[in-house]
Amino acid sequence: MFWDIRSPFTATPFQVSTYLLGVALFSIAFLVFLNSSISFVITDLLYVRHGVGNAVGTLGFADELLALLACPVWGLLSDRIGVRAVTVTGYGIIGLSLCVFVSARNIYPQLLLARLFFSLGGAATSTMVTAILPIMTLGQGKSKAPASEATDQHSVDGLNPINDALDRRNRPVTAASSVTMTPERFSSSTAASSIRSQPHSASHIPANVPGHSSSNEPGTSQIAGLVGMFTGCGALVALGLFLPLPARLREIFEDRAVAVQNSFYLVGIVALLVGVFCFFGLRSLAGEEAKGFGRLVPKLSSGSKSSDNDSELPPAQHRLLQFRQVVSEFIKLGFDATKLGLLDTSIALGYLGGFVARASSVAISLFIPLYVNQYFISTGLCKSAPYDPSNPRAGAGNLKEQCERAYKLAAALTGASQLIALLCAPLFGWIDGRFRKANAPLVVASAVGVAGYIGLARMEDPDPESRSGATVFVVMAALGVSQIGCIVCSLSSLGRGIQKGSENDFVVRSSPESIREEDEGGMSDGNATLVGLETRQQGHRSRSHLKGSIAGIYSLAGGAGILLLTKLGGFLFDKAGHGAPFYLMALFNIILFAAAVGTDPKAIDFSSNDFLSLSRSPDLRSEFLDELRQAGNVPLGSGGSRLLDGNSAYVEQLEKDIATFHDAPAGLFFNSGFDANSALFSCVPQPGDTVVYDEFIHASVHEGMRLSKAGACVPFAHNDLQDFRRVLQDQIHQHSAIASGDQQVLVAVETVYSMDGDVAPIRDILDVLSATLPAANGHMIVDEAHSTGVYGDNGRGLVCELGVQERILARLHTFGKALASTGAIVLCAPTLREYLFNYARSLIYTTAPGLPSLAMIASAYRLMRRGATVQVRSATRKAGAAANGLQAQTTLWHLIEQFHGRIRARTHHADLTVLPSPPSSPIAALRTSRPRELAAYCQRRGVMVRAVVHPTVPRGTERVRVCLHAGNTLDEIDQLVAVVAAWLRSRSRCDGAAGVLRPAKL
Repeated sequence: MFWDIRSPFTATPFQVSTYLLGVALFSIAFLVFLNSSISFVITDLLYVRHGVGNAVGTLGFADELLALLACPVWGLLSDRIGVRAVTVTGYGIIGLSLCVFVSARNIYPQLLLARLFFSLGGAATSTMVTAILPIMTLGQGKSKAPASEATDQHSVDGLNPINDALDRRNRPVTAASSVTMTPERFSSSTAASSIRSQPHSASHIPANVPGHSSSNEPGTSQIAGLVGMFTGCGALVALGLFLPLPARLREIFEDRAVAVQNSFYLVGIVALLVGVFCFFGLRSLAGEEAKGFGRLVPKLSSGSKSSDNDSELPPAQHRLLQFRQVVSEFIKLGFDATKLGLLDTSIALGYLGGFVARASSVAISLFIPLYVNQYFISTGLCKSAPYDPSNPRAGAGNLKEQCERAYKLAAALTGASQLIALLCAPLFGWIDGRFRKANAPLVVASAVGVAGYIGLARMEDPDPESRSGATVFVVMAALGVSQIGCIVCSLSSLGRGIQKGSENDFVVRSSPESIREEDEGGMSDGNATLVGLETRQQGHRSRSHLKGSIAGIYSLAGGAGILLLTKLGGFLFDKAGHGAPFYLMALFNIILFAAAVGTDPKAIDFSSNDFLSLSRSPDLRSEFLDELRQAGNVPLGSGGSRLLDGNSAYVEQLEKDIATFHDAPAGLFFNSGFDANSALFSCVPQPGDTVVYDEFIHASVHEGMRLSKAGACVPFAHNDLQDFRRVLQDQIHQHSAIASGDQQVLVAVETVYSMDGDVAPIRDILDVLSATLPAANGHMIVDEAHSTGVYGDNGRGLVCELGVQERILARLHTFGKALASTGAIVLCAPTLREYLFNYARSLIYTTAPGLPSLAMIASAYRLMRRGATVQVRSATRKAGAAANGLQAQTTLWHLIEQFHGRIRARTHHADLTVLPSPPSSPIAALRTSRPRELAAYCQRRGVMVRAVVHPTVPRGTERVRVCLHAGNTLDEIDQLVAVVAAWLRSRSRCDGAAGVLRPAKL
């Protein structure tokens, strides 16, 4: 049962138990104990009665300052000597430092040095929580592949962008690349790894394979909640077991100082025992076999070649060169990660949330006990003889007798806060994963924090037996809710930002020279750079390669919060009173609240026609700006109609280039696809001609037919070849001129239909047309609005993919969907182009497109011509694609397959039908009798879809339209599927309560 509960883990039960009960549980337990007890050490062991707050703040400041430097060092060490060695070392340092701590005889330098020693161990153990987790989730899924296979699948991080995209979700992350807590490392999936390593094992079928349940695949938010729960348990261990030890040992030892000392000794022994537990429990971790102290210093040959010339360098100089390169690399990564926090709202909220969350942990564990201690002393509840600086032990006996309640009360208050935090951790993870709109969970957490800290600052005393009563525990609960909410939401926000950049951010490609060098070095498959994935050359890095640096800045932000609160808060505590640190925390939460409200995250886009996600592509933006610069003196505006002043050599050359790309003789621009279709069908049919059209044809075709001189416009059943043949035969029987070839038949179809997402059988329709009208008076006009950029070689469309372009009278390609531009082009013969140019009213009586629109179109086609969009949309759809290296897990077609497999596996309900079946395009229709209700339900939960109802679609076929994009992620698809499934469950409950529960489809 336990193994089923912790299904995200794939290591052995003993390894996972060690990780959860040893590393995760105790990673902060000893820090919480020390922070909660340090003020009592200063007052009871060192007998310091004044300036305690400042001393505590200074020690905490030094601790955090060293930890900021130690965390990345420990991470790098773990990549060399292994996570087990670092973990055991860390707990050994903690145990020894606690024993040294109570042996100090003064604050400076002895207590300070002991605190710094403790900081080294604490940094090691907290860093290993992050470093070990990928091993827990990925270790058992991998088999030892041959060397060549391993080289191909797990090349040096970032050197192969294609494989990096393939394995991003299933490749173990080294501690060197992520040395502090980052939620990216909590969201790794074992699917692809399991399939590759154990393809014949049923036990290794991943949850995200179509047809299998994905309910056990936790997202970033859920994993962040799980981490918060275990760390919360660690805090409760400290507050429930460690912190009361001095009071309990007071029953054994008369001298209170001895009781405090022995409590530290006991906790230190526990730390050493935890280290022993980890030593045995973390043995034989996957991927750690080759690590050890022998790898601490890289072995160098007697002479190593310089990267600049062929001369050999002595080992010492080579080491110096390597050191300089490493330092330069870390500086660059840190700068990039910092800059990203200014550009991306998710990353920025993650940094700010981490700042507030870490500061909140100090406020609870340090300043609340300090407040309680100060209150008992200042009010005389700790009765003692007058303090004599020359005799610090004077009155100590009474102090020992009377202040036991201060210890217990401090433990009770902080324990209550951490208990609430523990209970709310998985709740916040669940809420943040489902209700992200307007950053609602983070807004609630920060608002509760503002109220709680202001309430605590204004409270007259912290004693529930005095005037405050039970109110103090209500305030503590609010602080716990705020703290865990900030932790979970900041981690998940940061994770979304990292994931968003890793899987669907588009980065400007490297220079041709660097790409050529990479190809020559064998690190690329020779294809053009992947739009959406970076080539990792000369300073260009996607967020996948920055995740370690982003985690470092996140840790730095949290450390800054701790340093600021401990030092400034401690100073203000002594100067302005006990409420000052809590007012400061309220201010932090106000800033976070304002940031969360002001950076409402956009809903996940499953609605727009931006199939290739080019609208957010820096590649396209860069090409566009270059095109504008290269246009020279071309006017920005066209100045009029194409027949008057709006024509130019620029637009005519662009029409020729696009026609050539689509293998057409000529082309003519229109301002929109609607204008183009209405022009075609209003001008081309002559009196007596017949238009035969698919019943689901676009409204623009209907508009053109309404304005045309055609003798008849007859529909046929959607994609029904038999009905199409019947309609043609009926027209032949009714009109002898059609049979003789004197009158023309124009057939109107779309390659991909925008409402159902199904694909027309173009070749079969052409065959039926040719067979039924042997006089060759049948002509097809094809609307490729939804296939442009998605089908065919380099996005040329479905007609080119089928190789039937010579059999088509006219094709319509639009630029406002997959190409993120505006306008459309009709591809046809030069004679038809000239005819439309002079007779199409939607072209004649409108202003021609200006340079910005044309430059955007030219830029999109430049990307397509060089193949930069191929790998975004390609793969698993075509046989043989794997042989060409087009296996990217986040490509558009893989996402299409994943979406259909997952939604069909989780939405068995009589009132939901998923079309098309089988999946054939990025468009899907969720047919339901309540489309508006489903769409509104999704939108409230941060998923943007739209309801489509009559008269846009026939009655009884209402649906929610879903559009998938290359920029969507598997996690986003999981969220969409989960929201739809939740809506269906709510429908079932409501219908069941009303006595109309419908049976599920099987």
